[in-house]
Amino acid sequence: MICSNCGKEISDGMKFCKYCGADLSEFEVDSSDEGKEHVKASTEGMNHPHSKKKIAAFIVAAVLLLAAAVACVFFYNSYQVNREYEAKIKVADKYLEEENFAEAESAYLEAIEIAPEKSEAYMKICDFYVSQQRYDEAKSILHEAEENTGSSEISDKIEEVTAYGEYNNYINEVVIPEEGLADSGDRVSAGSMDTGLVSALMRDTDGDGMPELVTVSYTDSAMAELKMSLYDYDNESEDVVLIDEFTEILCTDEYVSEMEIDVFLKCVEDEYYLIIGCEGLHLGSVYEQTNLYKISEAPVVSDELFTYYYDGFVCTANGDVVAEYDVFADNAGEKMETQRSEEGMRAFEEIL
Repeated sequence: MICSNCGKEISDGMKFCKYCGADLSEFEVDSSDEGKEHVKASTEGMNHPHSKKKIAAFIVAAVLLLAAAVACVFFYNSYQVNREYEAKIKVADKYLEEENFAEAESAYLEAIEIAPEKSEAYMKICDFYVSQQRYDEAKSILHEAEENTGSSEISDKIEEVTAYGEYNNYINEVVIPEEGLADSGDRVSAGSMDTGLVSALMRDTDGDGMPELVTVSYTDSAMAELKMSLYDYDNESEDVVLIDEFTEILCTDEYVSEMEIDVFLKCVEDEYYLIIGCEGLHLGSVYEQTNLYKISEAPVVSDELFTYYYDGFVCTANGDVVAEYDVFADNAGEKMETQRSEEGMRAFEEIL
């Protein structure tokens, strides 16, 4: 006979199905051939290919629906993280603009914690550390960025920061011990001013993505001589290398006193210019001198482009007299000041 519950064939007269355990007294047992065929047809219908396809389709649809839900949650969370990250960077930028450095640093670090896989906050706090000459911290944060972001720009930034750090070490460990520091306080005469380093500037002067070091030193008080040096950092040898150097006599008049020297590195249309200004008193009158140099592609620092000189009596630009002071003329002082301003600046602008 056939079990009406599971459709298995069992022995006649059994009270319980040995396959499914059903109580056969509750079911009408059909032991005829017709009944067997009916049960067989019913059980075969359960294993029909169309039924299996419907079940598979349902499973696939459920999986796709679940995947879509997971994706929605993921993108929403990503959107929220991005919003929080960008907002924190804006806060840090604002603090930096206001020169609230401690808060700016904290905000950049918080941005990194929010999205450690993004490189922007690493780069910005690195630039902040470099501006404060905290080169070891800058390198440390970049190595962390290299591990977390996998960005290729991080490796280039590490090389740049390494150069800044090595230049700083070179200045403190080589240049200053060897040359000393020039007077930076009270004004003195050219002959009495102590020799030594006047200024050190680190900039990418040749556009190769790596900074160079430019130093200006007062090397000879008797001749009022300045030495300008251009250095590069060799990543392979890990050495600071001198690539160009020249000297300039700034003032030969021993009667010039109250000397003050200013050094600037100016970028105009991606070209760098070294500007050296000197002012003081010459026999009770004003003494001024300005020299302008263009820093060409390494390893060349070009000759001076412009020299402006005024000793209280004569104003010259590149050796040409552009104004002259007549001590006996009426309103001579006022006239000289006007000529000095107009003619001198016009000659300077023509050179530029």
